[in-house]
Amino acid sequence: MMSKVEQAVKTVLSHVDAYYAFCLEGCFHCHVCAYNCPFFNTFHTWEYVPVMIGDEVRKIYRYVSTLSGRILRSLASASKPSERDFEKWAKMAYNCFMCGGCSVACASILEEPPFTHLLRSAVHTAGLTPKPLADYALNELETGHPLRLSKEEWLSFIESSKSELGFDIPIDLEGADYLLIPGWLEVKESPSTLKAAFKALNHLTSMLRIYYGVKATWTVSSEIYCLAFIPMMIGDFDGGEQLLKKVVEKIEKLKPKTVVVVGADYGFRVLKVMSRKLLKEPLPFQVKHILTVLDENLCALNLNKHANTDPVTYHDPCQIARWSGVYREARGVLKAAVENYREMYPSGLLNWCCMGGGGLYEIPEKRDTILKAFALKADQIYKTRAKIVATACTTCKLMLAEGCKHYGIPVEIVDAIELVAKAIK
Repeated sequence: MMSKVEQAVKTVLSHVDAYYAFCLEGCFHCHVCAYNCPFFNTFHTWEYVPVMIGDEVRKIYRYVSTLSGRILRSLASASKPSERDFEKWAKMAYNCFMCGGCSVACASILEEPPFTHLLRSAVHTAGLTPKPLADYALNELETGHPLRLSKEEWLSFIESSKSELGFDIPIDLEGADYLLIPGWLEVKESPSTLKAAFKALNHLTSMLRIYYGVKATWTVSSEIYCLAFIPMMIGDFDGGEQLLKKVVEKIEKLKPKTVVVVGADYGFRVLKVMSRKLLKEPLPFQVKHILTVLDENLCALNLNKHANTDPVTYHDPCQIARWSGVYREARGVLKAAVENYREMYPSGLLNWCCMGGGGLYEIPEKRDTILKAFALKADQIYKTRAKIVATACTTCKLMLAEGCKHYGIPVEIVDAIELVAKAIK
């Protein structure tokens, strides 16, 4: 029977493919990545330098997989892990927002966050994943939803939304142009985001039919009402892949042309960006963020920007923007929906994280740490003098609201889709 250490090592190495090996061996240790890391820029200690996480994985990889590592040990930056390392790994793996800022700065053009994924897989194997995230992951594997939201609760939410919004919300319409799927927090934590998405898609398809003669249709699913993939986030790759396959199979049954995602952050990235590698084949449907769909059809939307007169700025969610490439679309939609749009600096690719990413928002023990780090974001927001901060991720929305309240910044935090819904004539 393998020990915990042997199991952890086996788990980590089983996911080191050629690309990961390149990332592990291609690091120059220049530490430039540190200056794009929210943790390092807040606490200024070397334990928060992204490359240090890579070093922990590198030591394991070189010890087991390279001849020089087995012979020269520490001289080749290799060492045999022990159970004493687990506590350090657990701390390091969850002192990372997985925002990808380090990858943007990397002189070797390497991705650092995969190292966090690998280290978290070792921590997960050892049973040291923070309890809230471990519970959410188990819930999602068992029920399909981290909060155990039932099908009945989801359908009840749709029915109440129909009554409130005054139009029909199609359910399980086969072959629809757009299949709308939310993240995992919207129904309970941000229902306004989901209702705004319903309104926007209904308006878009109606306008396409009326003015362009395009018979566009949209629907929601009674079976797929959550994109989270928390098992993947905590390093349970097998569980995450199993979950992804189930989600894709259910989507395929409805045969949509495009899956439209609202509110989800990491879940959007997994389905849009990571699925090709995980499933080893392309998806039979397109995956787009709702802001992308709206930006592609701005002329049809005919928005009234005078409905939103307060100054608005936009926070780029890391998983949606930096990892999945949705930048320009968000700004195109917002500039059509509001009178006064103000860019924060830096923005887009270089924007600071909301300080709640990587699951850290869900860990109570991390609250003081992430609020201290939020000072970087608070400074960005304050300098815009905006009255409204829009974003496209519900975790970001919740974290921005808490952080701005903590630092006394009088702004309203909304999802960008809510401003669009308000601007619909």
